[in-house]
Amino acid sequence: MDDHQTSPSSFEFQAPVAFGGVLDFWSAAPLSAEAVSFDAGSAAVDDTPVWRVNLPADPDAASAALAAGESQVEAAQRALDVAVDRLQTFIHTQTAALSFDATSPAAALGEPEAETLALLNEIQTGGPAVSFGLGEKIGAGLDTVARQFQEFVDALLHNAVNYAWVETRIEGQLVCRTSISWSGDAKSLWLTTVDPETLALHQRVLSIAVASRNTFIKTFSVAAQGAVKLMTLLSVPGGAVLALPAAWRFISQVLAEIGKQKNTTVQTQEASHGQ
Repeated sequence: MDDHQTSPSSFEFQAPVAFGGVLDFWSAAPLSAEAVSFDAGSAAVDDTPVWRVNLPADPDAASAALAAGESQVEAAQRALDVAVDRLQTFIHTQTAALSFDATSPAAALGEPEAETLALLNEIQTGGPAVSFGLGEKIGAGLDTVARQFQEFVDALLHNAVNYAWVETRIEGQLVCRTSISWSGDAKSLWLTTVDPETLALHQRVLSIAVASRNTFIKTFSVAAQGAVKLMTLLSVPGGAVLALPAAWRFISQVLAEIGKQKNTTVQTQEASHGQ
């Protein structure tokens, strides 16, 4: 197997978005000629989901980088539990309220709760989303949320149904690659010069990739469960269909909020250590 060189780059997950990048590690990007030639017998598909991780050459630094990725996935999974609890609290509080209005105690809980009130009001009345308890315009109406949710579902189906390629690079050089189907079948290739330590790093990359996919799926699952509960607050035809994007929006906002808090904490700690 030939060695392949690309431009070195720092360690990063592909297209980070949402909670520290955890929910969007995957990208439907065309495979590079380098990746295809890594296994000439592979049938490459232009939109095959690809996970690419570029690690530093120093083993300790590479291990630390993967530890950060593992921590991100674990934090996202914990954050999903927090989001479920917050949605349940919101529903319980709103059930006791007279209507979707600014006097609802739930409106004081935070932006996800306030925006969900606005979305529920839009579903119930058919009117535009309005601000509840924030003193500012709601960022997304029902049409926007529904479109964003459909994009999420499309990405989820793409990543869950198709096989994917998981690549490990060292200083930009592709050294290990696994073709994996989500039924569990996997085929791994690596350069003949790769040592056992690098293979162990690739196994960690593969574990993070699978865990991130499971978190992706769990996000939809908890949103679906939340939608069933939100339906109890609605009394209009079609409420069941529209409750799902609203629940997903709530979960996503809580994840983003927790992720932002986590990043702020890390930055504060780094600043204090630098003094």
